[in-house]
Amino acid sequence: MLATLQMGAYSERLKIIIISGCPSSKLLTEGSLLHHTTGGASKDQALRVFQEFTATSIRLDSSEYAALRLDEALSQCIHKSLPVYIEIPTDIVGVVGNAATPLQISPPTLIQSEAVDEIISPLIATWNAAHRPILIIGALARFFLSTEALIAFAEKLGCAVFCQPDAKSTLPESHPQFVGTFWAIASKPECRDIVMDADLWVVVGGRWSDLHTVGGLNIKEERRRMINIQETSIRMPYGRLFQDLCLANVLGAFLRSSILPKRETLLSSQWKSREQTRVNSPVLGEALTTP
Repeated sequence: MLATLQMGAYSERLKIIIISGCPSSKLLTEGSLLHHTTGGASKDQALRVFQEFTATSIRLDSSEYAALRLDEALSQCIHKSLPVYIEIPTDIVGVVGNAATPLQISPPTLIQSEAVDEIISPLIATWNAAHRPILIIGALARFFLSTEALIAFAEKLGCAVFCQPDAKSTLPESHPQFVGTFWAIASKPECRDIVMDADLWVVVGGRWSDLHTVGGLNIKEERRRMINIQETSIRMPYGRLFQDLCLANVLGAFLRSSILPKRETLLSSQWKSREQTRVNSPVLGEALTTP
């Protein structure tokens, strides 16, 4: 059960710290037959299981380096926004460590594979070539962009903004550019029509599992009109991939660029909203049916 819960936490990028006790270091290394194990010489079964869906899976098997390894695991949990698994032998639990110090978070330095200008140029060219672009915000966006940064990006684009079903509230729904939730064939018709009629999807932090496509969206086909922006990469509609980039630098340069906002899809959404209100109006409906 715990493993299943952790798989879900890993897929949702939740910061969870699992702390588990285990037999003493002596018992683990002497090859004794222990209960709650598979009976073999190795006692690392739990560590191997949790390695599959955590940022790191460790055992504090040395009193000398226990504090250092604990700090490293906690740093990975925070920086990667993923669960970690920490196993503590019974003889390590009571060890007195060094005086507590603030946790040092040192994100790894990313090497930019392309200069910022080389990334910005095709981004701007693709945007300028579009006539009916939209912005789709996915759940992963909240892990690498603040709400303020998303709003600034959306307002720079000027187009209609949608969220995926698991990204609700990532951008305030009261924002004038927000149109609704895009959930493939489960979307409201006015949302689905605007998205499917768009010639460019700018997707920030998007995921496209069966939950998002609900069997009615061929995402492989849709990639031809998608700029896919993730934490450390951007994939263009024609397949070019920029990796190991600093997204803050790229978005900063994009916000400083001279691109013009494109409001075609936003105006279309406003028109559809008015049409829907008119059709659903009880007063109008009565007027239309009264001789």
